[in-house]
Amino acid sequence: MMNDFFSVSFAEESKNTTPARLCSFKRLVSTPKEECHRHIHSTLELFYFESGEGAIEVGKKLFPIKAHDLFVVDSSKLHLQYSTEKTQPLVYYVAEADKIALAGFNKNSVTAEGYFHYSFENADNPIYAKMRQIAKELKEKEYNHTVKSSLLFNEAFIDVLRLVFSKSSNLVDGTGGIVNVKAMETVKAYIDEHFIENVDVETLANLAFMSKSYFITQFKTFFQITPKQYLNLVRVQHACTLLQTTEDAVMKVAVKVGFNNAVYFTEIFTKINKISPTEYRKRTTKGE
Repeated sequence: MMNDFFSVSFAEESKNTTPARLCSFKRLVSTPKEECHRHIHSTLELFYFESGEGAIEVGKKLFPIKAHDLFVVDSSKLHLQYSTEKTQPLVYYVAEADKIALAGFNKNSVTAEGYFHYSFENADNPIYAKMRQIAKELKEKEYNHTVKSSLLFNEAFIDVLRLVFSKSSNLVDGTGGIVNVKAMETVKAYIDEHFIENVDVETLANLAFMSKSYFITQFKTFFQITPKQYLNLVRVQHACTLLQTTEDAVMKVAVKVGFNNAVYFTEIFTKINKISPTEYRKRTTKGE
């Protein structure tokens, strides 16, 4: 006769670090492509699309998106998400997570390719249920709501990992021998910390112990963006924060984030954000 009693001893999984740290959680409405800009994170991003139609671009790859699609973008992957239907905008949840260390993969990564896309048939799935629970906790702000939200996210994240591993046929060690991952992460950390300074490619190449041309190739292979473009992206992201939180003149903001020329700063800012620094400040201070 079969019984339901059993005993299990739990030992720490030596190669996989959990839980993930939930850094941010949002429910957003995406705008058309011309109003969006490509961006990159040191964290992993998990998207769950609730309604509408749109697309995600990761590097040079484009993925059509519809309601109840799940999409994971690994750390350090340049990407862009946008709506393709103006009458029915893309509504989605997005969670940023840190402290993810899976055996054989780069930090805050769960795939060899840098992304994972899966389509659920409808809303009846456990990941969507947990996304809504997290949103409810953060909206109602009851006792220990942030702790409860983090626990719910980790439950959802484990479900995502199970899905990733069940659907992946090529679980390999990160980027293998194509890129010197450690060197690239060292350079990225240096840019993140020293973006205000005069950071040149020669300095970064020396930091990676590579020739200039080989370093640029390695960096672009890993991040899908050149070192100079990444430096400008970091500077502009910090400029966005200053424009929202201070009354500093645009020239002063430019200098604070590493630009010595206000005209060049405005040009780069507008290219990335599709809007000038002055107009960005006006819109964000109005809550747009």
